[in-house]
Amino acid sequence: MIDGIWWLVILFAVIAVLWFVAKSRGAKVGEKHSGIKSKNATPNDALQKNISDIKTAFC
Repeated sequence: MIDGIWWLVILFAVIAVLWFVAKSRGAKVGEKHSGIKSKNATPNDALQKNISDIKTAFC
């Protein structure tokens, strides 16, 4: 059976590997994140229609 200290070592190793993978897949220096939208971006029409339908149904 694996002792408690080895579970901690395995846990930290998995966390470190996941962190390195996330860091390598992240935005490089000088690049913009594609997930962050600017304030001037046009909203999705279908989303705006759903929001207006919800407002009329509950307000």
